[in-house]
Amino acid sequence: MNQFALLGGSLAAILLLALAAYLLRLGGARLAGENEACEIAETTFADFEADRAWLDMDGQSAIIAGKDGSHALVRRHGARFVARKLVPPAEVSAEGPVVIVASGERLLKPFVITLESADEARLLTSLLGSTTPHA
Repeated sequence: MNQFALLGGSLAAILLLALAAYLLRLGGARLAGENEACEIAETTFADFEADRAWLDMDGQSAIIAGKDGSHALVRRHGARFVARKLVPPAEVSAEGPVVIVASGERLLKPFVITLESADEARLLTSLLGSTTPHA
């Protein structure tokens, strides 16, 4: 009988930990929408003013266009989001509806965003590829 009580107590403790992780929103982070992606970029970069955002279908990443023509990349990194400014010339490619943007950092994977269509991906790729540096 003690073994069943021990097993039951262990299962209850695991379920309580899982509930606490869920309530604290640990892991499984996703962008709620374009507004949240823009807010992350504007909070990360003091001089960045968001104009438009392209959100990944899964809410895992986004590309944000700034009003000055610059771009910010936002993506999930663990339970939080990281943002990087896109430094031209950017390595950008499209494979169907998937746009892949090199982060420019050795230790940071490329930013990947899946859009609704291959046409939208080609349009975004050409927009990012034609980015010119600003002084």
